Amino acid sequence: MSTPPPPPGQERRNGFGITALVLGVVGLLFSFIPIIGVIAWPLVILGLIFGGLGLNRALKGRADKGLPIAGLATSLVGLLICILYAVVFSQAASHYAENPPHEFTEQAYFDQARSYGVRGSDAELREFGCALRGTGGDPGRIDELGADRGLSPPESGHVYGMAFALPCGG
Repeated sequence: MSTPPPPPGQERRNGFGITALVLGVVGLLFSFIPIIGVIAWPLVILGLIFGGLGLNRALKGRADKGLPIAGLATSLVGLLICILYAVVFSQAASHYAENPPHEFTEQAYFDQARSYGVRGSDAELREFGCALRGTGGDPGRIDELGADRGLSPPESGHVYGMAFALPCGG
């Protein structure tokens, strides 16, 4: 038994469908934004709920079914993107926990400087690093300081990054 169609001139609106579509579109847009995308989870889930209610209403013949279907589709796509982000983030966090980044110690920087050909004691390397920090990124000054320590110009640029991690006095 089906419900008779509404009398002419009366629209068959579907508030649930409109709500589902709005929630689905907004949730879909937010789902693409890292970190802020967590806002999308409740939006797309509510979009699915309202889309289901709107489609149920449409199947009973009391409303149109275009909007609830569109709301369900956008909500579903947004939910899939949210799930994809969650999986990727979880795998990245798991990988990071199993393989922490190399710890940069002062000694590691001294060893790196020595691998580039800088000669001298740790104290001399610290002095060299602090001197590099004082160059303000001037390549000519970096090359000059590198040459004073026995570096060729191309290698001196490599050691420049080391200088910023060294604790310099003052």
